Amino acid sequence: MDFSKEGKRQIIWYLWKKRKTGSYILREMQDIFGDECPSKATIYRWIERFDNGDEELHDDPRPGRPIPQKPAKELRQAIKRERRGKLTLGVLLQHDNARPHVSSKTMIAIDDLGFECLPHPPYSPDLAPSDYWLFGEMKSPLRGRRFEDFERLEYEIKQCESGTSKSSMPLGWKSCQNDGNDV
Repeated sequence: MDFSKEGKRQIIWYLWKKRKTGSYILREMQDIFGDECPSKATIYRWIERFDNGDEELHDDPRPGRPIPQKPAKELRQAIKRERRGKLTLGVLLQHDNARPHVSSKTMIAIDDLGFECLPHPPYSPDLAPSDYWLFGEMKSPLRGRRFEDFERLEYEIKQCESGTSKSSMPLGWKSCQNDGNDV
């Protein structure tokens, strides 16, 4: 038989009401529940609460614990309205190559959850700090536009890339490219 936390607290309360000691209550609980027994600290904490006149068996609300205001279905609908396409792509997980993230158990769990791992080497040779100016150049023509699918977005980004002239390159990058001495 499975007991809830409150059911176990009722047993602690019952034995406390019969004026049993904490060690006796602990032994009884261990006999009844074995590995599922609350810890010694938990049992003594509840006995202390009962001794102080608080015989409520429910947990007190904890500050910081999130209280869901909307059911998941309503949130899903709001995401569909506000962020079209975000729910259809699934979960893309970006993680680094640190040991906990590449352990076999972690990779199996990620796979079991159906997450897709986004390849992300910690120091990507694809983008150097000298290339960051490109983002500003691309943001202007794309700002405020909505794209129906990923392919259309990819096409527009490539159009921005091809339309970027060498004259708009930062001065330091041009000189580095020209003579190779200014690094």
